[in-house]
Amino acid sequence: MAAPENHLVLLVEDNEDMRDAVTLMLEMERFKVLTAANGAEALHRLRDAGTTPCMIVLDLHMPVMDGFAFRRAQMADHNLATVPVVVLSADGEAQRHARELRAAAVVDKSNLDSLVGVVRQICA
Repeated sequence: MAAPENHLVLLVEDNEDMRDAVTLMLEMERFKVLTAANGAEALHRLRDAGTTPCMIVLDLHMPVMDGFAFRRAQMADHNLATVPVVVLSADGEAQRHARELRAAAVVDKSNLDSLVGVVRQICA
C-alpha cells in the first residue's frame, strides 16, 4: 500500500549520492521528501517548512552540524521535539548512538530496503 501523499519526510544526509538514492526510493513509495545536507540546514528547513514532517531520517556524521548536535537542538525546540527520528548510519555504534539520541529506529546504510518499512510504520 502506498503512503498518503501528505506524508513528508525530512532526510538529513551529507552524501549527495546517498541523499539522492534515499529520496528516489521514498518518492517511489509516494512520500514527499525534504532534504538537508547537514543539521543546521535541517533546522532551517524545519522551521521554514510551514508543515511538520511525519519523521526525520538522520545521518550522524556530517559537516557543519552533525546528527548529535541536530538532535540536541531538535529536542530543545518544543515545536520540533516530538518529530520521530530514524538514524541512518554505517557507524558500528549506531545502535548505541540511537538509544542515546532517543531515536525511534536505526537503519544501516547498507540495508536501505528496510528503510521504507520503517518509514511506513512511523508515518502510518
